[in-house]
Amino acid sequence: MDNLPTIPNKSSAIKGRLTQTESARLAELEPKIEHGMTSFVEVGNALLEISDRRLYRETHSSFEEYCRDKWQMSSRRAYQLSEAAEVVKALPENVNHGSHLNERQVRELSKVKPEHRVEVLEAAASTCAVTAATIKAVAAAKGELLTTKNVTT
Repeated sequence: MDNLPTIPNKSSAIKGRLTQTESARLAELEPKIEHGMTSFVEVGNALLEISDRRLYRETHSSFEEYCRDKWQMSSRRAYQLSEAAEVVKALPENVNHGSHLNERQVRELSKVKPEHRVEVLEAAASTCAVTAATIKAVAAAKGELLTTKNVTT
């Protein structure tokens, strides 16, 4: 048991300064992570427009066929991404349009009636870090806020 590595706690893990090279690399990497966290919105918006405007029709007879052939994606997954993008787009400007929300969080938020989504986000943020689990827990505690399509009996 004595040979196990110790896991540093937060206070001891924040030690040492980054070199100029390390700082520059961190500055390059963080935007990539940020983009990855929000790219589902861009993908969802693009899929939504392709579907709504039937922009696939020159090469495919259906949106489902287009998604499968072009992106190796089920239409169900494409619709999930589109719905997530719509949820983010409908959030008020002061909610930062999802740049701090990941797709899993937005999927839980989509189960809440649109007029109550900000309230659920604020309640989740007041309890601890906003995660999909906290969004789900807050929404469940306020059961009347759930959309009818997501309420199971």
